[in-house]
Amino acid sequence: MPLDDTDRRRFYLAALFSLIALPALWFANRDNPAPRPNIATAGVDLRSPAASAEPTAGTPITVKTTIGQSNLPTLDTIRDTDPIFLDGPAPQRGGVAEIAVPTADESDSIFAQATFLSTVPDTRTCLAKVIPPGQTVTVINLDNLRSTICRISLAPTSQRADIVLHTNNFVGLADLTDAPISVQVRWPR
Repeated sequence: MPLDDTDRRRFYLAALFSLIALPALWFANRDNPAPRPNIATAGVDLRSPAASAEPTAGTPITVKTTIGQSNLPTLDTIRDTDPIFLDGPAPQRGGVAEIAVPTADESDSIFAQATFLSTVPDTRTCLAKVIPPGQTVTVINLDNLRSTICRISLAPTSQRADIVLHTNNFVGLADLTDAPISVQVRWPR
C-alpha cells in the first residue's frame, strides 16, 4: 500500500522525534547514578541504621551481608526461629518399615518383536526362534496389553522377526499396519 504525502510527513516526524528524544533521555540520565535498592529480598531496609529484624524467638545469628553496598560489609543480626511442624501423626522411631514385594511369577518370559504371516500352518501356531518348540505361550502386546495364546513351532532359519503369528491371531493383538510390534512372550516353567 503506497503512502500519501500526509502519511509520509507523520512517519518522518515520528522518526525525527525518536532520534532526538532517545539520546536526550540517555544523556540526561547518564550522570545520575542508578539508585541502589533500599529493600533486600527478605524485606530488611538496608539504608536505615537499625537494619535488624524485630526480635523473635530463638538465638541470634550474625551474618555478613554486602547487599546493596559497594565497599564495606556491615553486620546484620538475624534470629533463627524454631522449626514449624505440619499437622499429622509423628513418625515412629525405631520401627521396621514393611516393604511390599510382589509375588514371583511362575513363568518365564522374554521381550520380542512380533509380526504376522498368513502361511503359518494353523491360527493357533506361532513360529519362534528362541523358545523351545511345543511350548504353549501367551503373547502380550506391550502397547495395549491385548493377549493371545499359541503353540510354538520351530521357525525357519530365514525368519527375521523373533516371533511370527498367523494373520488372524495377530489381528487380536494389533492392527496389521502396526507390524512389527513389541510383545512379551510368557510360558509356564
